[in-house]
Amino acid sequence: MIAERRVRHLGIRAPDAAGARRAGLLIEDALRTASLPGDGGELLLVRRLRLPAFGAQASPQQVALGLESACRATAAVAGAESDDARLARASAVRFADALEAHLALTTQLLGGRPARAWCWALAVPGYRPEEGVRAGLRRVALSLARREEAPVALACWWDALLAAGAAPRLLLALGACNQIPGAAAPEGSAAVAAGDGSCGAESYQAYVGQRIDALNDVALPDDKRVLFPTTPATMDFVPGRLNIAVDKSDTISKIYCG
Repeated sequence: MIAERRVRHLGIRAPDAAGARRAGLLIEDALRTASLPGDGGELLLVRRLRLPAFGAQASPQQVALGLESACRATAAVAGAESDDARLARASAVRFADALEAHLALTTQLLGGRPARAWCWALAVPGYRPEEGVRAGLRRVALSLARREEAPVALACWWDALLAAGAAPRLLLALGACNQIPGAAAPEGSAAVAAGDGSCGAESYQAYVGQRIDALNDVALPDDKRVLFPTTPATMDFVPGRLNIAVDKSDTISKIYCG
């Protein structure tokens, strides 16, 4: 598996435009061929890297060696074990993988700690600290959902939060208790649970309180999901999707759109 390597900003000093273009090509080639920390699934974020000077006649191999040397000289801190102040001062931050980075940001946001270090926007594309905790958590979920390994990553993310006892705080922070199975809903909330009616949830409210097998012979829409207490579920809101929440006793607790 080829490691993904991205450079957000590249500054080149060269005597002329042709030299700058050649330097850019050499660096691009070096990024593809150099043996760098982070290969093998690890996520390494580098804030700033100064390469050794090289001349117009330098080979791609020479530039790659210079890149490797500069990376080795950059001390990376463990992102999952550091507070935001330390991360903000670090020249490089290391995570075991992208999932660990998303979990670390989630934990920091749920703990009420500021998450403004430069590394978070690189680790979680779209994250902006000025948006606040709730929007930040949504950004984390959306970032995971866009990844190629999303089905596994989202499930692992949710399982890790459950194991750490952080899932209730996450649901409260998102303000999504009326959309998540197992979350308490106030009395008389059938209208809220049904959503805006665009998925037809109001037609199935009579089944709330019955066992899930009562729906075995009932025609349900194609866009639906049955949510047991342990079912991983994305937090996106889809108005036309029918959700059937089932409790531990296999009893339907809510039927709603979203």
